[in-house]
Amino acid sequence: MKKSICFLAFALAAFFAVAQDDDSVAVKQTVYLLPAFVDGKVVFKNGAVQKASLNYNCLFQQMIFDQNGQMMAIDNTEAVDTVFIGEQKFIPADTLFFEVKHSTLPVPLYVLHTCKLKQAEQTKSAYSGVSATGAARDVDLSMYRMSVETPYRLKLPIEYAVEKTDIFFIKKGNEITRLKNSKQAKNLFPGKETAVKTFLAEHNTNFTKEPDVQEFIIFVNTLQ
Repeated sequence: MKKSICFLAFALAAFFAVAQDDDSVAVKQTVYLLPAFVDGKVVFKNGAVQKASLNYNCLFQQMIFDQNGQMMAIDNTEAVDTVFIGEQKFIPADTLFFEVKHSTLPVPLYVLHTCKLKQAEQTKSAYSGVSATGAARDVDLSMYRMSVETPYRLKLPIEYAVEKTDIFFIKKGNEITRLKNSKQAKNLFPGKETAVKTFLAEHNTNFTKEPDVQEFIIFVNTLQ
């Protein structure tokens, strides 16, 4: 029995790639979805369940877990069915993950959490130190991977700023479609165009704001 347990632990470990970071404290300025790692679990398609302290890296679109201070990324997403971080639910899509909201409704909302880095031009301070108060520019991620000690580190160098963006999708049947704008959203519901158009106009729905999108999702589910 002990041998079987050890084999399962080894097999589960094979699904993860080391991300190399020894700093697991909460972060204020972060490329992660949450300010700290949260207890959760990874449910595999073969029925296995791995409990872990988890967080989502919005920059590299990877699910990361902290095991005794060592950061690791889920590598073989094809083997994963669902990831739960606290009460939040995620499903893999190729190599990235969607957060699933209103999952019990016929038309659930999928959220892709993303971000990009901006790097301030460094300037000399009056005390010969370095400050990062210059104009910001987008960061070349290939250079970031090489220049930063580890791209999975939780604490960013002071010259980096994080700009987070959420992208929203709906799932109808087996199709996942991005919500772009009011005109496109109206056409996603054949036969219900007038009702959707009226709702969007009355609520002035902004498809870049999650509260607006969630309100829209709840409404279209009443049309099903």
